[in-house]
Amino acid sequence: MGIITRTTIQVTSVHVGTFGGAIFGGKDTKKNTRIRCVASYKILTRSPQIGEFWYIEGSSSRSEEYGIQIRLTKCAITDLPSPSYLSSLLINHPMFRGFGLGKNKVNKLIRGVGCELELIKLLDESKYLHLADIISEPIAKTLCECWTPLQNEMQLAKFLTEHNISPYMSKQISKICHENAVNRLISNPYALLAFAPTSPKLWSTVETIASKLEIPRDAPQRLVGAVEHSLYTALRSGDTAMTKNELVTHSEKLLGSHKRAELAIHEACKIKAICSFQTSTGLLKFQTFGAAVIESSLEKLVAELVKEPLQLSINAPEAQRIINKYSSDFIKLQGYSLTNEQLNAIRMVFDKRISVITGYGGSGKTTVLRAIADIAEKLGFQPYLTALAGKAKDRIEQATGRSNESFTIHGFIKQVKEGSEYVNLSGTPIIIIDEASMVDIALANRLLSLLSTTNYHLVLVGDPAQLSPIGFGLFFHVLVDSVCTQKLTKVHRQTADSPIHKMAMKVRNGEHFPVPKWEGQDHGVYIVECNPEQKDIIKKLTDTMQRQRCQIITPHASLSAADNTSVINNAMQFVFNSPKINDYTEANGYEYSRPVVRLGDTVLMQNDPVIVTVNNFSLGLYNGNTGVVEEILNKNGQDCVNIRFDGVSRLLTKENCFELGIELAYAITIHKSQGSEYNAIIVCCAVPSKLLERSMVYTALTRSKNLTIFVGSNSMLVQAIKNQPRASTINHGFLPEIKS
Repeated sequence: MGIITRTTIQVTSVHVGTFGGAIFGGKDTKKNTRIRCVASYKILTRSPQIGEFWYIEGSSSRSEEYGIQIRLTKCAITDLPSPSYLSSLLINHPMFRGFGLGKNKVNKLIRGVGCELELIKLLDESKYLHLADIISEPIAKTLCECWTPLQNEMQLAKFLTEHNISPYMSKQISKICHENAVNRLISNPYALLAFAPTSPKLWSTVETIASKLEIPRDAPQRLVGAVEHSLYTALRSGDTAMTKNELVTHSEKLLGSHKRAELAIHEACKIKAICSFQTSTGLLKFQTFGAAVIESSLEKLVAELVKEPLQLSINAPEAQRIINKYSSDFIKLQGYSLTNEQLNAIRMVFDKRISVITGYGGSGKTTVLRAIADIAEKLGFQPYLTALAGKAKDRIEQATGRSNESFTIHGFIKQVKEGSEYVNLSGTPIIIIDEASMVDIALANRLLSLLSTTNYHLVLVGDPAQLSPIGFGLFFHVLVDSVCTQKLTKVHRQTADSPIHKMAMKVRNGEHFPVPKWEGQDHGVYIVECNPEQKDIIKKLTDTMQRQRCQIITPHASLSAADNTSVINNAMQFVFNSPKINDYTEANGYEYSRPVVRLGDTVLMQNDPVIVTVNNFSLGLYNGNTGVVEEILNKNGQDCVNIRFDGVSRLLTKENCFELGIELAYAITIHKSQGSEYNAIIVCCAVPSKLLERSMVYTALTRSKNLTIFVGSNSMLVQAIKNQPRASTINHGFLPEIKS
């Protein structure tokens, strides 16, 4: 570790990195020495500009090519160190170029008004007419227009840096707050809570700022801030509402007084910072206005689908004739018939504008989807098949053979907004959402709002026993049995006889069951016992993977969990894809000569399994797509990777990999696995966690065709199955009063 440096520099050179980082040089305003800085994209709110003043913190290191440089841990634009630096800023900053303001005019202005401090005051007050006595009015006016946003940014950044606000929050605040931001934050620092509502440590940070600013502990802004923060914290857990008792209890912990908590709710309601509603049982609940607006909008959109009459382009008898003919042809082609449940589901879709199809693995949901799409086409309707994740979208596309009509939900929304030729909403489109249990209320509201003027049918397909949305609120789970619903319960014999299916049915019902020890079998459900310590987890995963290669699935992405995806991926990569055996000691070590591509903390090597975590429409790859690195190469001076996705090799630049959020995929989260299927899986259940509950276990278990191995403890697995599914514990306000 080098010497820690904390200082302010004036930027003299900037080399912007491809992915948001930057290398920049400048002159130390204290020592008048040159400093070279390296800043990653994680700490930069934006790229520096020549002439600006930046506060920097970091440790010095030596580069063979560049000598001493500071690798920054913190940096931000800041205010002028003193008024004397004004001329240097105006002369060098690119914002003040191109409208006739040169060095001579800057010096003329300073002499004309008396000093730099006086010029700063005039610029802050945008008094360009005063400056027009010295330079031309158009130049003076443009100068003031350019100065105002930069000065606001400098003052805001300085305030945020002084109060240890994170770069992520600084970036969010800087995007939104343009005018008088610092004065507004000084009068109400609790407004910062709105910019990072999911940060658990934010309250204590804001409290510290408020204390420095001498905000009274009974100040309305503090009281309202506590209530809002309580509701934001609930949103982080998926809840869009809280009962009064819950809200009082949480706010009391923040405010240190029951009386203040009661008063805080009253104040928040009075200024309409929050709102309340009563459930059908008379229970009073509170929520943020944002969550209330989304849920209220979605209730109306769903109610309209239920109540509005159908506008069919074909009469009912003709529709029934086509469905019957399809059923008859299906028997001839497949050698077996559609079940009554499946036929009822198909008829329901064309009879109702909104419908739900549920069923567990092997009950023929995909067969029904294919039939709906085929029959829709025969009836003159346009089917569109959508899913939340790219992997689920690919699966439904392969199952139905409809590549032109298959989209991720985000991709479909984008196509509709852009008026794409691939989406035609005239007539009566049939919008099918597969794996609908994962869709949150915000995304559902976006989609339905976009389609509100369209004569469409909405079909929601999924299993309510699977995962609830990663986002807040509930959509699909609430609509099961609230709107017209067909449940598929008849399971194909080969599926029904599967040990995985039999165990899944027990998990679904919360039933205890014994899981035998795994001894190398390649079919069934087993357990490998291990301790909750990271070292033992990695050892047992390694031992198991060396005997049976599996897809590892874990509940945790957070680094605080011992079985998080990052630590497992790094360990598996080391064991299976980067060892070099020492000829003398026979010990494993990294083979440094192998070509690699570095993506921040992630290293990609040939043969690594990878996963896409960000939708990218231009590249045609989506969140959840998985592949294998085939080759690392350098093309035209760029690091590139050949990755095979579903049998198709794609050449991606390093920049492409960053855009796609490419990560290692020896281990993925259970949420990432939903909609996918593997021959064999390992499910981590070693670490106590609120995430380890019934729907998590059920979803993970049913990702496998042949073999599921739990790595953890039998007692923890039993407790997880006893724990209520997350969906049943989510506190929400989406209460559509409908029944079709």
